[in-house]
Amino acid sequence: MVHADNLSEGVKHFQAGDYKKAFEFLQKSANQGNPKAQIGLAKLYREGKGVNKDLKKATYWTGKAAEQGEANAQYNLGLAYEDGRGIKKDEAKAASWYQKAVDQGDTSAMVNLGSMTRFGRGVKQDYAKAKTLFRAAAEKNNAMAQFNLGSMYSHAHGVKQDYVEANKWYELSAKQGYAPAQFNLGLHYIRGQGVGKNPETAAALFQKAANQGLADAQVLLGEAYELGNGVKQDREEAIRWYKKAADQGDKDAIAKLKKL
Repeated sequence: MVHADNLSEGVKHFQAGDYKKAFEFLQKSANQGNPKAQIGLAKLYREGKGVNKDLKKATYWTGKAAEQGEANAQYNLGLAYEDGRGIKKDEAKAASWYQKAVDQGDTSAMVNLGSMTRFGRGVKQDYAKAKTLFRAAAEKNNAMAQFNLGSMYSHAHGVKQDYVEANKWYELSAKQGYAPAQFNLGLHYIRGQGVGKNPETAAALFQKAANQGLADAQVLLGEAYELGNGVKQDREEAIRWYKKAADQGDKDAIAKLKKL
């Protein structure tokens, strides 16, 4: 009962923005074994709120909660192992923890395990399993999963190449504002892959992705303005978008700026 009170006090202070007080109560509750408090404490360590940022301690407490069966903690522990964040990088362990979260229906874990399985990182490459994972999360409206499923159809990874099916999933993801899906769908409108060629629609999609900082989209939007392809020709606007991409180190944008 006491650790539940410490948890609720910690949550109350966290929501009020008093992270030092939140840390105090969450630490008490976490030490008493409450997995929700352990997740909260890990978040404070990860973000450096109410305490000095410490990724090792964040991962330690994430692990404590993961071992108690918390799906979100299992996913975050998988992330830590995949990226080597606060712990030695170990893709096999990452996949193992993602699988535990997947077994509880965690869609983010489905996406990450799907990507590892698709490219054979930490697990044996298996397109069929990757597709199953992506589809399960995509049908739960996860934008990244929808994008990845579309990408599998676009690149013929374990399925027959099908641009129409790819575009169906890209569009669902793009409508949720996922920039890579907006970009890929825009490419298909430029090339006429699975859709009729439509430079106006492509430019509008590139604009959305470019606004989110996607360098590839900024380059193609700049190109659209430079050539007047799908938008009114505008050299200054082309330069503006090339510069945004160049500032991110995009070599194509740097080369295009030199020519203008």
